[in-house]
Amino acid sequence: DFTRQTPPFINGQSAAFMTVNRGKKSVTLNLKNPQGREVLLKLVQNADILVENYTPGTLESLGLGYAALSKLNPRLVYCSISGFGQTGPYSHRGGFDLIAQGMGGMMSVQGQPGQPPEKVALPVTDIGAAMYAVQGILLALIALQRTGEGQQVDASLFECAVGWALWEGALYFGSGEIPKPSGSAHRLGAPYQAFKTKDGYINIAAVTLGQWQQLCELLHLDKLVDDPRFKTPAARAGNQKELAQLIEQALAGQGNAYWLERLDKLEIPSGPINPYDVVFSDPHVLSRDMVVETQHSVAGKFKMVGIPVKLSKTPGRIREAAPVLGQHTRDVLLGLGYGDQDISRFKKAGAI
Repeated sequence: DFTRQTPPFINGQSAAFMTVNRGKKSVTLNLKNPQGREVLLKLVQNADILVENYTPGTLESLGLGYAALSKLNPRLVYCSISGFGQTGPYSHRGGFDLIAQGMGGMMSVQGQPGQPPEKVALPVTDIGAAMYAVQGILLALIALQRTGEGQQVDASLFECAVGWALWEGALYFGSGEIPKPSGSAHRLGAPYQAFKTKDGYINIAAVTLGQWQQLCELLHLDKLVDDPRFKTPAARAGNQKELAQLIEQALAGQGNAYWLERLDKLEIPSGPINPYDVVFSDPHVLSRDMVVETQHSVAGKFKMVGIPVKLSKTPGRIREAAPVLGQHTRDVLLGLGYGDQDISRFKKAGAI
């Protein structure tokens, strides 16, 4: 796994790998070895879900595709995550977040007008495809309860990028206009972007009529309320640049703290633009358990991002740190009914 070689390292362990693989068990299987495939097939017999992210056709070539495994376990939910999906002219291509962002349109609207293409800094199609995969798995499990049959779930990075283009799709299909970069601004609403103040930048989202009127009053821009250029949401969106200039002129006299305090009192949606050292020490982040500490077998104590969804009766928790490579191979095989002699035989054959 390339992520195991990704810096920074703590006692030789990748911080990135430990973050994204917490709570898992690591079993090493050589799927090109008949005995390695034998172990996987035994795991599949009683499995609820199998998730794979090979290039489409890889597992089929090993006799481990959905068609084969569903015969072994008809209740199996088999989730395939790939760059471009299991079908279509691009299905054979490998998947990377950068490529999906570019081909799916994201990079054409990211960044400032007239500047080189930019990708979203976070790996949004990687994470988004995983979230869609979870939705598909949950839907398949509900269907399984009703029908008694599993099915294959097909999620891709590319379709995540295309599927998130809701506003861009509305603009293109509704007007024929090709969306272009708009910086931090919302292409269909204003004011809704980052604005410069005396000492930095803050975000303001005053898109409802009440919020817009209150903002104008706060900034002593009352004349804009009835100005034809800004009177309606459509007018404000159409004159976004001019509106932003007027707002920034009004904000220039005071700094971030001054404006954020007053915007908050008026309940106008606003906020600072925080670097991650501020994010991970924010009292709200800490109160919501969005920074958690685990005890890794090699790295020791290690902090990471917490669980963003809270359930009232069955709350999630991080029970185990990420595993070292093959840490649980023996335990899992013993749980499948294999003995120490079998495990030695598998090792000798290069199956594990």
